[in-house]
Amino acid sequence: MRFTFWLSYTLLKGQGKKFFSLSTGIAIAGLVIGVASLVVSMAVMSGFERTLKESIISAAGHLQVLGYGFDSKKSEDFLARIKKVDSRIQHLSGFYRAEGILVGNNQTSGAVLQGFDFNSVNDVLDIKKRLVDGKPPGLIEGFDKDQDLRAWIGKGIAKKFDLKVGDSFKAVLPITDGIDPNSFKRKIANFKVEGVLDLIKSEYDDRFIMLSLKTLQSLTQAENKISGYVIKVNLDEEARAVRNNLIAELGSSYRITDWYSVNENLFDAVKYERLAIFFVIFVIVLAAAFNVISSLYIHMVKKTKDISILKSLGLSNKQLSQVFQWQSFFISTIGIGLGFVLGLSLCTVFTWLVHNYNLIPGSVYRIDKIQLYVRLQDAALIIFTTVVICILAALPPALRAMRMNPISGLREEA
Repeated sequence: MRFTFWLSYTLLKGQGKKFFSLSTGIAIAGLVIGVASLVVSMAVMSGFERTLKESIISAAGHLQVLGYGFDSKKSEDFLARIKKVDSRIQHLSGFYRAEGILVGNNQTSGAVLQGFDFNSVNDVLDIKKRLVDGKPPGLIEGFDKDQDLRAWIGKGIAKKFDLKVGDSFKAVLPITDGIDPNSFKRKIANFKVEGVLDLIKSEYDDRFIMLSLKTLQSLTQAENKISGYVIKVNLDEEARAVRNNLIAELGSSYRITDWYSVNENLFDAVKYERLAIFFVIFVIVLAAAFNVISSLYIHMVKKTKDISILKSLGLSNKQLSQVFQWQSFFISTIGIGLGFVLGLSLCTVFTWLVHNYNLIPGSVYRIDKIQLYVRLQDAALIIFTTVVICILAALPPALRAMRMNPISGLREEA
């Protein structure tokens, strides 16, 4: 094994003691481009999936349980009940949701106002991680109608209405008539921006307003009423299984959603697109494999005399095949290494461009930025398939060399 390893390296070297010949350099360059393209494409798809997942969980939690008749004073009892159903449930926080209309900057826009229990919201949502300006949510003691109400808004709202921390804005809230449930009366509230959130997903950033639960309940005259609960589980991937257990226990009177089911079609599309893109880009690697074959053929022709001498001295066909396989392995290893370096460098450049020049329109892709992510399984797949293709590429020149007659090879050189 050591002998064939050393021999393959010696035969692979170009003239003048250069490590690579021109043909070998071209073969490696093809592999570098192919591997780099695969790294970037897989990083984009995996990054899109991961960014979308994080944005959903940050704003909506692992699970949401919606229903009628929820009472904010009975949250602890409900938590104890569902923990008996599934021990993977960690935390719970009640919320109340209301639709409203923002007014300001000579324009109007629909918005979703969500009141959260600030005692427990940070246990289920990662709001601090999404805060780009201002202070994180804190408890608001009581309700004072004569003062501006503190609110945390999505960055899309801040941009559209030209709002920053400390500014005020108005919102119109529809209040249900206590006598006729089909009629509404309006209430105008004045809010003060306490913080700006980057929720990544554009539809959240453009509509999301966070208030304290008590504040929104007071504004909408819904004392102790909540729309549902946000639930946190141990692991992101366990949310669906927990959801199924809760549905079986709580029944159809509750609507239970998990982070995956909210955009299930989109997540499934990403999985299929990742596979399709991998095979499309892998064509570049296949093309580079033909360069490897050509390079090894050229080496075989140039080293005909050396190969003939080695065969005359007793080099077996098995050892000769190993020589070509080692050469192919050298080429693939260098190509993969440089390809990953180039691919990761391009990922860094792409990330910088996305964050500084808004290359991704949120209205089209639902998120306006991507943090590229190279998954371990994607990297392993790229390395494995590239090495296998390159080793297979060594078979044609190896078979041709094994069929070579040593005497004929020496005579041709002479």
